[in-house]
Amino acid sequence: MTSVLGETDLPGYVVLVDPDGSIRTVKTGGMDLATLAWAPDRLHFADGKADYTLTDAGLDRVEIPKAAAQNFLIPLADGAAVGVYNDGHTENGYVNQVAVSANGHGDVYDIEGNYFGGADCDGTVYGLAADPGAHLDESATLTGMRSEADPSQHPQMLAQLYPRGTDSPETVIAWRASFSSGVTGQVPCEDGIMTFLSDDVAADGTERGTVVTWNTRTGEHTTVPLSYSSTPALEADAIDYGHFDAMSLTGEQFEWVAPDGRFLTTDVSTGKTRLLFDTGIGNEVGGDGTSLWALGSTKVHAFHQDYTDDASPVTYHVFDRATGEQVTETELPIRSDEINVSYLGWWRMAVRPE
Repeated sequence: MTSVLGETDLPGYVVLVDPDGSIRTVKTGGMDLATLAWAPDRLHFADGKADYTLTDAGLDRVEIPKAAAQNFLIPLADGAAVGVYNDGHTENGYVNQVAVSANGHGDVYDIEGNYFGGADCDGTVYGLAADPGAHLDESATLTGMRSEADPSQHPQMLAQLYPRGTDSPETVIAWRASFSSGVTGQVPCEDGIMTFLSDDVAADGTERGTVVTWNTRTGEHTTVPLSYSSTPALEADAIDYGHFDAMSLTGEQFEWVAPDGRFLTTDVSTGKTRLLFDTGIGNEVGGDGTSLWALGSTKVHAFHQDYTDDASPVTYHVFDRATGEQVTETELPIRSDEINVSYLGWWRMAVRPE
């Protein structure tokens, strides 16, 4: 939780929730869009000055000064954590930073482009950029990589971000003719293939929801339009307000949460999307509440707060991923006025691997 007003000089808090609803907090520096990343034996998080690793043995801190706006944070099997941070526009492009913490040591380096989404593909971290920065000219000779409807929009770029490249820190892999806001957070990667949902906008301005598979080794991708059966269809841009993460892919099915709280599954090969169950917890723009989500291997987790009353509590919900049964609903004792920031925004949640 941090201030939503851009006050990165004010503190942030990592809120640890036990199964019984009791909480503990870890005070950090401010970080816009702060991300928590669980590995089986540790929890990673960061602020603008350091990276943190929380284990049963205690809290470790590694000094890594960096931009105080986080795009995503990924834990690796070797104990490292790789984060991508938004350093903003430059005169000729767009700069992100990659910060790596491992074994008590830290490293940070600049990369070109703005990567809001990424994946861990067997220890190699790839990023999806909606703004490729100075790399844009590299796509000029490729067919269909310019928007006729809105020339200010850019095609999507896939690049390797970690380990850093030899000729440049980031290595461009491939491009995709999608001119939208892009993908947020960590997405699944199996056998070198990333899978994610996308609100795709074509060069002519046509918009549609799709499921995308992108081979990080060959650069080849498939894009399949979504279709709906046994449940009302969503507008394409609703995907931007839904939730999917690194645990969404189960075989050929991609499971995700719609903005209105429906838990859906999409066939990766056909795009056919159907309802698994309805949580009844919405997060629609202009709605009366907000929710955060995280997927476990057998459970679906959510924090929710209604906006109908200033005193509305934050509630923690757990649903069985197979049956849809709600197995936990717990009120959390979190109040903005008890913590020293002008206004708290709770950015993202993560759950310990099951």
